[in-house]
Amino acid sequence: MAYRNIIFDIGNVLLNWRPERVIQTTFPNHPDPASYAKNIFNHADWVDFDRGTHSEAEIQNLLCTRLNIKAEQATLLTEIVKTSLSPKHETIALLHELKAQGYDLYCLTNMSGECFEFIQAKYDFWPLFTHITVSGYVKLVKPDPAIYHHALDINHLKANETIFIDDIVENVQGAESVAITGIHFTDFNSVNARLKQLLG
Repeated sequence: MAYRNIIFDIGNVLLNWRPERVIQTTFPNHPDPASYAKNIFNHADWVDFDRGTHSEAEIQNLLCTRLNIKAEQATLLTEIVKTSLSPKHETIALLHELKAQGYDLYCLTNMSGECFEFIQAKYDFWPLFTHITVSGYVKLVKPDPAIYHHALDINHLKANETIFIDDIVENVQGAESVAITGIHFTDFNSVNARLKQLLG
Protein backbone atom coordinates (compact mmCIF):
# COMPACT_ATOMS: atom_id res chain seq x y z
CA MET A 1 0.00 0.00 0.00
CA ALA A 2 1.31 3.46 -0.88
CA TYR A 3 2.30 5.92 1.82
CA ARG A 4 0.03 8.92 2.19
CA ASN A 5 0.99 10.40 5.57
CA ILE A 6 4.31 11.61 6.97
CA ILE A 7 4.69 12.47 10.65
CA PHE A 8 7.63 14.64 11.72
CA ASP A 9 9.20 15.11 15.13
CA ILE A 10 10.23 18.70 15.94
CA GLY A 11 13.50 18.68 17.93
CA ASN A 12 16.52 18.01 15.69
CA VAL A 13 14.19 17.24 12.78
CA LEU A 14 12.42 20.56 12.12
CA LEU A 15 14.19 22.72 14.70
CA ASN A 16 17.74 22.47 16.04
CA TRP A 17 17.83 21.29 19.66
CA ARG A 18 21.22 21.55 21.39
CA PRO A 19 20.94 20.69 25.11
CA GLU A 20 24.63 21.23 25.81
CA ARG A 21 24.47 24.74 24.39
CA VAL A 22 21.47 25.48 26.60
CA ILE A 23 23.57 24.50 29.61
CA GLN A 24 26.61 26.44 28.42
CA THR A 25 24.46 29.56 28.03
CA THR A 26 22.63 29.18 31.34
CA PHE A 27 25.61 27.95 33.38
CA PRO A 28 28.69 29.26 31.52
CA ASN A 29 31.12 28.04 34.19
CA HIS A 30 29.81 24.49 34.46
CA PRO A 31 32.69 22.00 33.95
CA ASP A 32 30.62 19.27 32.26
CA PRO A 33 27.65 20.67 30.31
CA ALA A 34 26.97 17.36 28.54
CA SER A 35 26.41 15.44 31.76
CA TYR A 36 24.48 18.31 33.31
CA ALA A 37 22.20 18.44 30.26
CA LYS A 38 21.42 14.73 30.61
CA ASN A 39 20.81 15.21 34.33
CA ILE A 40 18.20 17.85 33.53
CA PHE A 41 16.56 16.88 30.25
CA ASN A 42 16.59 13.08 30.68
CA HIS A 43 15.32 13.24 34.27
CA ALA A 44 11.81 12.06 35.11
CA ASP A 45 10.86 15.59 36.18
CA TRP A 46 11.54 16.94 32.68
CA VAL A 47 9.76 14.00 31.07
CA ASP A 48 6.75 14.88 33.22
CA PHE A 49 7.10 18.50 32.09
CA ASP A 50 6.95 17.31 28.48
CA ARG A 51 3.99 15.11 29.41
CA GLY A 52 2.12 18.12 30.73
CA THR A 53 1.94 16.91 34.33
CA HIS A 54 4.23 19.74 35.48
CA SER A 55 3.74 23.38 34.50
CA GLU A 56 6.69 25.59 33.59
CA ALA A 57 6.57 27.18 37.05
CA GLU A 58 6.53 23.73 38.67
CA ILE A 59 9.54 22.46 36.70
CA GLN A 60 11.43 25.60 37.65
CA ASN A 61 10.73 24.94 41.33
CA LEU A 62 11.74 21.30 40.97
CA LEU A 63 15.01 22.30 39.29
CA CYS A 64 15.79 24.73 42.10
CA THR A 65 15.25 22.05 44.73
CA ARG A 66 16.96 19.15 42.98
CA LEU A 67 19.95 21.04 41.57
CA ASN A 68 20.27 23.67 44.29
CA ILE A 69 20.15 26.52 41.80
CA LYS A 70 18.61 29.97 42.06
CA ALA A 71 15.12 30.73 40.79
CA GLU A 72 16.61 33.16 38.26
CA GLN A 73 18.74 30.38 36.80
CA ALA A 74 15.81 27.99 36.52
CA THR A 75 13.73 30.66 34.79
CA LEU A 76 16.60 31.48 32.44
CA LEU A 77 17.02 27.80 31.60
CA THR A 78 13.41 27.32 30.52
CA GLU A 79 13.52 30.54 28.50
CA ILE A 80 16.69 29.50 26.68
CA VAL A 81 15.19 26.09 25.93
CA LYS A 82 12.46 27.91 24.01
CA THR A 83 14.52 30.62 22.34
CA SER A 84 17.32 28.27 21.28
CA LEU A 85 15.10 26.19 18.99
CA SER A 86 16.09 27.34 15.49
CA PRO A 87 14.89 26.15 12.06
CA LYS A 88 16.52 23.31 10.16
CA HIS A 89 16.00 24.95 6.78
CA GLU A 90 16.58 21.84 4.64
CA THR A 91 13.85 19.92 6.45
CA ILE A 92 11.43 22.82 6.28
CA ALA A 93 12.06 23.11 2.54
CA LEU A 94 11.29 19.38 2.32
CA LEU A 95 7.95 19.99 4.04
CA HIS A 96 6.96 22.42 1.30
CA GLU A 97 8.06 19.92 -1.37
CA LEU A 98 6.10 17.05 0.15
CA LYS A 99 3.02 19.19 0.65
CA ALA A 100 3.13 20.27 -3.00
CA GLN A 101 3.33 16.60 -3.99
CA GLY A 102 0.06 15.94 -2.15
CA TYR A 103 1.24 14.15 0.99
CA ASP A 104 -0.55 14.77 4.27
CA LEU A 105 1.90 16.09 6.86
CA TYR A 106 1.62 15.71 10.62
CA CYS A 107 3.74 16.50 13.64
CA LEU A 108 4.32 14.52 16.84
CA THR A 109 6.51 16.02 19.52
CA ASN A 110 7.55 15.53 23.14
CA MET A 111 7.24 19.12 24.30
CA SER A 112 5.52 21.16 26.97
CA GLY A 113 2.53 23.24 25.98
CA GLU A 114 4.39 26.41 27.00
CA CYS A 115 7.32 25.60 24.75
CA PHE A 116 5.17 24.66 21.79
CA GLU A 117 3.09 27.83 22.09
CA PHE A 118 6.31 29.87 22.00
CA ILE A 119 7.64 28.26 18.81
CA GLN A 120 4.18 28.20 17.24
CA ALA A 121 4.06 31.99 17.54
CA LYS A 122 7.67 32.40 16.37
CA TYR A 123 7.67 30.33 13.16
CA ASP A 124 5.26 30.30 10.24
CA PHE A 125 5.45 26.80 8.73
CA TRP A 126 2.92 25.14 11.05
CA PRO A 127 -0.04 25.46 8.62
CA LEU A 128 1.73 22.87 6.43
CA PHE A 129 0.64 20.27 8.98
CA THR A 130 -2.85 18.81 9.00
CA HIS A 131 -2.52 18.18 12.75
CA ILE A 132 0.14 18.56 15.46
CA THR A 133 0.22 16.17 18.43
CA VAL A 134 1.95 17.77 21.41
CA SER A 135 2.76 15.55 24.38
CA GLY A 136 2.08 18.36 26.82
CA TYR A 137 -1.51 18.56 25.60
CA VAL A 138 -2.33 14.86 25.30
CA LYS A 139 -0.52 13.82 28.53
CA LEU A 140 1.43 11.09 26.72
CA VAL A 141 5.09 10.95 25.66
CA LYS A 142 7.10 9.05 23.08
CA PRO A 143 8.05 6.21 22.95
CA ASP A 144 4.85 5.07 24.71
CA PRO A 145 2.83 3.29 21.99
CA ALA A 146 -0.27 5.10 23.24
CA ILE A 147 0.87 8.44 21.80
CA TYR A 148 1.31 6.94 18.33
CA HIS A 149 -2.10 5.30 18.56
CA HIS A 150 -3.50 8.69 19.58
CA ALA A 151 -1.93 10.43 16.57
CA LEU A 152 -3.28 7.75 14.23
CA ASP A 153 -6.75 7.64 15.75
CA ILE A 154 -7.40 11.37 16.04
CA ASN A 155 -6.42 11.85 12.40
CA HIS A 156 -8.07 8.64 11.11
CA LEU A 157 -4.77 7.40 9.68
CA LYS A 158 -3.76 3.87 8.74
CA ALA A 159 -0.42 2.83 10.21
CA ASN A 160 0.66 1.05 7.03
CA GLU A 161 0.15 4.28 5.05
CA THR A 162 2.19 6.35 7.50
CA ILE A 163 5.89 7.24 7.91
CA PHE A 164 7.33 8.68 11.13
CA ILE A 165 10.64 10.61 11.32
CA ASP A 166 12.45 11.20 14.64
CA ASP A 167 16.04 11.80 15.76
CA ILE A 168 15.77 9.43 18.76
CA VAL A 169 15.94 5.76 17.83
CA GLU A 170 13.72 4.66 20.74
CA ASN A 171 10.98 6.96 19.45
CA VAL A 172 11.29 5.46 15.98
CA GLN A 173 11.03 1.99 17.51
CA GLY A 174 7.91 3.11 19.40
CA ALA A 175 6.29 4.07 16.11
CA GLU A 176 7.35 0.80 14.51
CA SER A 177 5.77 -1.10 17.40
CA VAL A 178 2.35 0.09 16.18
CA ALA A 179 3.16 -0.74 12.52
CA ILE A 180 4.16 2.77 11.40
CA THR A 181 7.23 2.85 9.13
CA GLY A 182 10.03 4.63 10.99
CA ILE A 183 12.98 6.68 9.78
CA HIS A 184 15.75 7.57 12.22
CA PHE A 185 16.86 11.15 11.51
CA THR A 186 20.67 11.16 11.65
CA ASP A 187 21.35 13.71 8.92
CA PHE A 188 19.20 15.36 6.28
CA ASN A 189 20.70 13.73 3.20
CA SER A 190 20.30 10.16 4.43
CA VAL A 191 16.75 10.79 5.63
CA ASN A 192 15.81 12.50 2.37
CA ALA A 193 17.21 9.57 0.39
CA ARG A 194 15.34 7.01 2.53
CA LEU A 195 12.11 9.00 2.26
CA LYS A 196 12.36 9.18 -1.53
CA GLN A 197 13.06 5.43 -1.60
CA LEU A 198 9.90 4.72 0.39
CA LEU A 199 7.72 7.14 -1.55
CA GLY A 200 8.96 5.95 -4.94
